[in-house]
Parts: sequence; structure tokens; C-alpha cells
Amino acid sequence: MKKFTICLMALSAIIAAAADVAICGSGYGRHEIGQIVNKVLKRKDVKFTFENIGEFPEYAKYQKSKLLIVASEAKRKFTAGEMTQFQQWLTAGGTALFICRAANSLAPAKSWTWCGMTPVYRFQYDAQMPDKDNPIVKNIKFTPFKDILGVRVTPPAKVIIGSGDVALIAESSIGKGKLYLMANEYFRMAARKWNHPFKDEYLKIMQNIVDLSTQK
Repeated sequence: MKKFTICLMALSAIIAAAADVAICGSGYGRHEIGQIVNKVLKRKDVKFTFENIGEFPEYAKYQKSKLLIVASEAKRKFTAGEMTQFQQWLTAGGTALFICRAANSLAPAKSWTWCGMTPVYRFQYDAQMPDKDNPIVKNIKFTPFKDILGVRVTPPAKVIIGSGDVALIAESSIGKGKLYLMANEYFRMAARKWNHPFKDEYLKIMQNIVDLSTQK
């Protein structure tokens, strides 16, 4: 009986353990998840754990994680209670990375005023890097380029890469936590027909976000 009890306790500990990084996504997010897992999360230089939690960020599956990545889109919108849980998790020190239209799919635009980010939309603009000292762009080689997906930001969000109040990459500080938005998808940027000039650095920025959030 004693051995059985010890085994149950060990099993419970495994079940209760949370991955450092929780990643999810629906639709085109499945392509993006594949790229992120293979090129960002499966690394030998930094030690952390990660888990694909499906097509929607269920609070129970990310609440103990350090970083939540929502790739491209979620399967459904947050309920009011789920949005409150997400905000509280960020405020307590969590980090989230929304890629492309993740925020759009989780809630309408007016639901994101608290973090200063509107839905991602399509238009052409010249991207600059106004926040050169931000740690997520450490060791990034930057030359201005044109992009076609962006998000308008207001305080507390700020533009890390973008033009004026339009961001390709934005950061919002929420309590002790951070919410990042990357308006483009790496898998599209890396496609042969596009071959985006910033695709490799975009990937490095994702790696920096993972490193910073998991080393806290």
C-alpha cells in the first residue's frame, strides 16, 4: 500500500506540473505552431518545457505556465470570465505572445482597450525600429522594410517595430506581466513566394521572448 501511495503521489506531481510554455492555435495557427515548435521551442541552448494545448487557451492549461503563445487564431472567443482570468494571469506576472489575428479571434476590438491593442489589419507601411533598447530585439539586425499587416496601438502598448502608432511588433506592460503582439505569421513570411526580408530576425525575436519569459 505504501508503494502504491508513493506512485500515486508521483503521478499526481506529473499531472500537476505545468510546461513553461503553453502554445495553442486554430486554423492557420496549426502551420504557425509547427514552425514555432521546430524553430523556436526545440532548442538545445536554453532549457525549458513546452506543450501544445490545442486550439484554444483554456485557463487550466496555461495558468501555471510562464508564457502563453496563441498562434494566428483561436477556435472561439473568450467568455467574460475567461478574459478576466487572462488579465489576472498577466497582471500577476505571466507573459503572452499573440501572433497575427489571435487577439481578433479571442475578443472584439473594444475588449482590448485595457492593453492598448486594436485588431490586426492589412495595409502597407514602412517599418522602423523605434524601441532599439527593448530586450526582445537584442542582437537583431535591422534595416527598414515594408510590411502589409499591422495593429494600431495606444498606451499602455508601445511600438517596438512599426511606424508611428502602427506596429508590426507591439508590447504592453500589464501589472507584472507582458503582452506581445506580432502582426505577421512566420510561416507566411518564410514562404518561397514571399521570402520576407525580416523573416529570420522575426524568428529570433520570438526566441528572445521565449528566453526572457522562461528565465524569470
